[in-house]
Amino acid sequence: MSTIDPASSTSGQFAAATALAGAASLATASQATPASQSGGGKPSDGIHVDLSSAGRTLASGKPAGSSGRNSDIDNSNLPDTAKDLLKRIRELRDELARKQQELQAVASAQNLSADQKQVRLAALNQAMSSLTGAISSASGALAKSMEKTTPEQQMSAAALAMG
Repeated sequence: MSTIDPASSTSGQFAAATALAGAASLATASQATPASQSGGGKPSDGIHVDLSSAGRTLASGKPAGSSGRNSDIDNSNLPDTAKDLLKRIRELRDELARKQQELQAVASAQNLSADQKQVRLAALNQAMSSLTGAISSASGALAKSMEKTTPEQQMSAAALAMG
């Protein structure tokens, strides 16, 4: 059974995995019959929970679909620090793209007053500015972490950072 480290996963993933594990535990517990009642003789040591592959992915603290999306990074010959930074840069870029789509949706929304649009657009612009700063910071940390690597590793990291 997988364990979840709340410090290494995002709160949303942790909450989803916790809820999934809790639901699985409740379902299993409600279906379980103690050995003393079932006539099986020996009491069980506890409740056994089987998680689906999606549940195992959530429990591992990795975002769904991350294994395929980042397999090129995972399979590279880069140091773990660089791999983690590259994955973080991708996550930040994905979030920035979502915010840009949200910004376009708010700008074209017909059901919002001018004041509501202004407030939402300002909040989205602030979030996008923060994400851009985080991308710059992570890119700088990546460049610093790659200073003592081979030229091939540096080229590989640059190519992965672009993708």
